[in-house]
Amino acid sequence: MTTTAAPGWTTAPPPIPGVAPSPAAQPPSATQPLPATQPSPTTQPSPTAVYEAALRSVDGRLWVRHPDGRRDRLPVHCWRGGLAPGDVSLLRRCAGPTLDIGCGPGRLAAALAAGGVPSLGIDVAPFAVRLARRAGATALCRDVFDPLPGQGRWSTLVLADGNIGIGGDPTRLLTRAAALLGPAGRVLVELEPDPAPPGPLLVRLEGADGRVSRPFPWSFVGPANIHDHATAAGLELAELWGGHGRRFAALALARRRRQVLSGRSCWWASRLCVCWGLVGRSGAPGSLPPAAGRWAQRSR
Repeated sequence: MTTTAAPGWTTAPPPIPGVAPSPAAQPPSATQPLPATQPSPTTQPSPTAVYEAALRSVDGRLWVRHPDGRRDRLPVHCWRGGLAPGDVSLLRRCAGPTLDIGCGPGRLAAALAAGGVPSLGIDVAPFAVRLARRAGATALCRDVFDPLPGQGRWSTLVLADGNIGIGGDPTRLLTRAAALLGPAGRVLVELEPDPAPPGPLLVRLEGADGRVSRPFPWSFVGPANIHDHATAAGLELAELWGGHGRRFAALALARRRRQVLSGRSCWWASRLCVCWGLVGRSGAPGSLPPAAGRWAQRSR
């Protein structure tokens, strides 16, 4: 969930002499704190509901509200559009079967599928999964901590758009990612260029209609913090790169853990392709794109 600055109000309506301005006439500020009296959590919409409403809307306006009242706009229009600047650098590093965690409307998973890379997107928002499938991706409505296909066999995991913050505990999330990886696998993580403040927070989503979600934990991780989280999860920093105002990291299993896992076979890969309809029951690639065909043959 990479954030961008929210467009703020630049002028306030002129006051009427002798009449106190009504709350409706006072536009909300991007830094205005939430009112002291909030609806109870049981009456507030879930973050998923507010997020899906933005996906359904024409302009896709959605903000993340920080505990200090600061409000940052989220680039929903980019998530549900084509590839964004910087995405290609991620896609080029996706080798073999790829799991896109928090895939949203599926722009990355769909691009991988179109390029012949076996991929699966997962997201907790059902409508986002529907959009991902419509875009051509294979996607499931799952939480990353749910049972997932291919555990311990994935070649690449993608945590784009700030999804390293899922759950507010990056070390726990990366530990789960390490359990999903095969011996030579990598986790590709998008980082916050300048997280302020870093660390776990309780944030809310705010829609264009003024609805504010229940608070939920999220974490903002920058290049200065990723090494410590990776080490605690049994991973090591393999690469840092950037472009188009975005920062990324590639994490690999620590050497000792790779040695433990290196004896495992990859027979699951061709079976996974069969389940997804990418290859025939005989194992022949058939009409599979060349890159995926070569990978399927190597995996048999």
